Amino acid sequence: MAVGERQLFHNRLTHTQKVAQLSRRIAQYLNFRPDMAEARSGLPGSTVDVDVAEAAGLAHDLGHPPFGHIAEKALQDLCGATDGFEGNAQSFRIVTKLSQRRNTRGLELSPRTLRAILKYPWMSNHEKADPKKKWGAYKTERDQFERAMEGDPGTEQSIEAAIMDWADDISYAVHDLEDFYRAGLIDIEVLRRDTARKAEFIEQALAEWQDGDWSFTDAAQDFDSTLDLLPPGLDRYDGTVDARKNVNRLGSELIERYVSGTGLGDDGALAVSSTFRREVHFLKQFTWQFVINDPSLASLQRGQVRVIQDLFHDLSEWTESEKRKQRLPTRFRDLLDLAHKEESGYAANQRAAADYISSLTEEQAYDLHGRFRGAARASIRDGWVAY
Repeated sequence: MAVGERQLFHNRLTHTQKVAQLSRRIAQYLNFRPDMAEARSGLPGSTVDVDVAEAAGLAHDLGHPPFGHIAEKALQDLCGATDGFEGNAQSFRIVTKLSQRRNTRGLELSPRTLRAILKYPWMSNHEKADPKKKWGAYKTERDQFERAMEGDPGTEQSIEAAIMDWADDISYAVHDLEDFYRAGLIDIEVLRRDTARKAEFIEQALAEWQDGDWSFTDAAQDFDSTLDLLPPGLDRYDGTVDARKNVNRLGSELIERYVSGTGLGDDGALAVSSTFRREVHFLKQFTWQFVINDPSLASLQRGQVRVIQDLFHDLSEWTESEKRKQRLPTRFRDLLDLAHKEESGYAANQRAAADYISSLTEEQAYDLHGRFRGAARASIRDGWVAY
């Protein structure tokens, strides 16, 4: 959904803020629990670092391009001369290299903070990157990755990274449910009364489940338990004070349920019961099956993919053909200079184009696309293009 969508109440920024808040709250909760003292003893400093967990939440979506995951997939397909594009790896690249303060590249974050940002703590050439198409760092950030891992050859998330990952799931599940319920796009009641539709919903949810075996019979029981968490009438939001109180109370109760259900295992790893993970999976499926898979959004996303593809090709063509490099946007020139220090030829141009596109807002992406295609009544005074 676009950040300016009229009926949408959370956008990428507010989602990031809430993931950071939840990460901090979970970290504080784990440190507060006396029964977790022995499990905490195996962690660095015998504690969960609250500030690191919050920082990971703030950084977790920095690398997402305009239009979200569909644009991420488009850029991955386009960056064939490099080791691809991945939103999590892009976040790591931003905090270690693209963002600048003082006279050095990157934000000068501690190794523990960098490790917490690594939701997928392996590089693009690791065997885990192939089947999942997910990784935490490009080959251009190998030095920074090795610093973050501090010699650890494993592929396990740090405790703060696991907290950020769980907080992201909770926020995505609960806040999207709130938003699309308010917007009248999710019909939970149909799943209570229509057994065929309910079975179809469960089957699709099972197809998306990747965390171990889960039979249809068990999933059906788990889904009934999840529905019990949701009060009747969630298809009739009317904007009244009572309706607002009900949806806000529901969100608070669900978040409290999943925060208080978080613990530490004997090895100091994050421990969340399979019951809670499956509930959150079902809550996320409401958004997927009622909203994301809806033809009205799917048709819009096809156009958004075209915008990303056109921008990538137009930037690449402009880079190759432009004799006066000062005519390119200043920020893009800086990214090109950096990319050509890391890679050569077309691979460098692809990396710079992906870096630039992923830094745009959705409005900027549409604006730039219109400029390139002669469809925008733009002005030379639109300063954002110059920089």
